[in-house]
Formats: sequence, C-alpha cells, structure tokens
Amino acid sequence: MIGIIWATKDDATTFLQRWDNGVFKSLTEGRMQENDDVAVTISGVGKIKAALSTERLITTYKPEIIINPGSCGLLNSNYNIFDIVGIKEVIEGDHFWSGTKVFPTILLNPIRDSIPKVRLVTQDHPIESKDEMDRWSKFADLCDMEGYAIAKTCMDHNIPCHLVKGVTDKAGVGDVEGTKQFEKNIPIIATSLFKWIESFMKGI
Repeated sequence: MIGIIWATKDDATTFLQRWDNGVFKSLTEGRMQENDDVAVTISGVGKIKAALSTERLITTYKPEIIINPGSCGLLNSNYNIFDIVGIKEVIEGDHFWSGTKVFPTILLNPIRDSIPKVRLVTQDHPIESKDEMDRWSKFADLCDMEGYAIAKTCMDHNIPCHLVKGVTDKAGVGDVEGTKQFEKNIPIIATSLFKWIESFMKGI
C-alpha cells in the first residue's frame, strides 16, 4: 500500500481527474479513499491538519511508504518557479528544540531519480516579507506549510516518507503578489506532480 497526502485540492487537481480514470475525483479535504493499493487523502493547509491526516492514513491503511506531493515557495535563486524537486532535509520553522536555539530538522532519504534534492522549511504561515525570506534563505531553498508535520509523523511510525514539491511562487513578495503567482502557476505544477507520480509508480 502506498499513501499519498496532498495539502489542497489545487495541488491534487490533475491527479484527481486523471489517476485511474478519475477514481479519486470526488475526494474532498479531510476525507480518505483507497483503490488498488493506493490510499489518498487531502489534509488541508497547515501542520496540524497535515499531521492528523497522516496519522489517520497510517492507522487506517498501514501504508508501506508515504508520498507528499505539493506546492511550495521559492526562497533563493538556486532554483526556479516550475521546478519539481525532492526534499532531502526538512526544518520545523516555528520553534526551537527545547532549551536551545536550534530548529528541529529531519534528514530524509529521497527517491533516487533525476530531480534536484533540496532543503525545505515548514511554517504555519506564508513567508510574505523580504526580511523573513532573506533570513530563511540561509538555511533552506523552499518553504511550505505541511512537509515537516508529515515527515515527523511518518518518522514516529517508522514509515518511509518522500516529499516532492513543485515551485509555484516566490516567497517574500507579499500576500497579493504571492497569491497571484500561485493561482497562475498551480495548474502547471499540478500536472507536473501528476506526471512525477505516474513515473514513480511505474518504477515500483
């Protein structure tokens, strides 16, 4: 069994419409569905929803591996909008380890394919200011709002987890411009993520 956790229906649109002749097309946020050894859920945005959805998927379907495909923001010039990347390191960006000034970090073992392997920071809010973007660009390449929570829950259950992200927008440009970039680019990213999943599943 393979588990696939999407954060939003926007991210999952192409997958929902095209996977196995649209078998998952009626899936909505907070629901789970299984078909032919693939279990899928849409968690909703943020770390709490992501962690709870991952826990429910693991408890219900006991997957052997979990994939989290999704959109993300760009923090530096090492990569570009529309890139599809694998995550090798994910940072919890909202708090330090207790009694330290060190952010919790999970080292992942990304799938060995041709896409770049990068560092991701997860926070419960979008990175909208240039100052915050500049600060995080020293530690990570990309940002999202779910990845660390999914990876940590999988780690707690000793289940391999692969985060695969598509860059939709540049962080630090403000809410209005960031939303405009996301809405313009998410259809392309959703299709690219679907194609990556197709390729991955053929290689299993």
